[in-house]
Amino acid sequence: MLFRICLPLESAPRVSGEEFEYLVKVLRLQAGDLFESVQERHIGIYQIENIEKKSLTAKLQKEYTENNEPAQKLQLVLPLLKNDKMAYVLQKATEIGVYKFWLYEAENSPVRFAEPKLERWQKIIVSAMCQSRRNHLPEIEKIELSELAGKFPNIYYAHPAAEKKWPDFADNTALVIGPESGFAPAELNYLAVNALAFSLGGRILRAETAAVAMTARILF
Repeated sequence: MLFRICLPLESAPRVSGEEFEYLVKVLRLQAGDLFESVQERHIGIYQIENIEKKSLTAKLQKEYTENNEPAQKLQLVLPLLKNDKMAYVLQKATEIGVYKFWLYEAENSPVRFAEPKLERWQKIIVSAMCQSRRNHLPEIEKIELSELAGKFPNIYYAHPAAEKKWPDFADNTALVIGPESGFAPAELNYLAVNALAFSLGGRILRAETAAVAMTARILF
């Protein structure tokens, strides 16, 4: 199985930046070695021709198509979490198969948006997507919780007081994860009107645990 990076397919690409560092400095690939590049379902097999100080050139050897994506397109709506927790959820949920991440500033969240964080989080997603040999690269988009109803046909959230147990999730479902300190009253009021609540039982999971555990159960 060949190592994979995420770049547009070209006949003779020049690879630089983090992809170059990964292939040459981490994997120790040399001239003549093969690697893959993925662009959605299209995969290219490349042979390294020349390695320079900060870049390499390669030549396309073969193209093929594959589909390693889940049957469902699950949209994960996440509150902003502290750096290590957010990185964990983005990495694991990407590997599991989340289609897209939507990030919101919860009333009780201790974290606020910052562009450098978004850039770092996107890099984590790219790395997880290549490592897990997925075809689709999940995007990150900011959203207000109050905008959910106009974007998704099906919205679910877990709440310990809900009567309904585990539901049947339809395609293109938005799964809303609550913040570490719980939903604020106004957020719960909005979700009660615009989303479907279900219960995970009597135990209370941390936000990062709930996100990964529910994502895995829905998509596997």
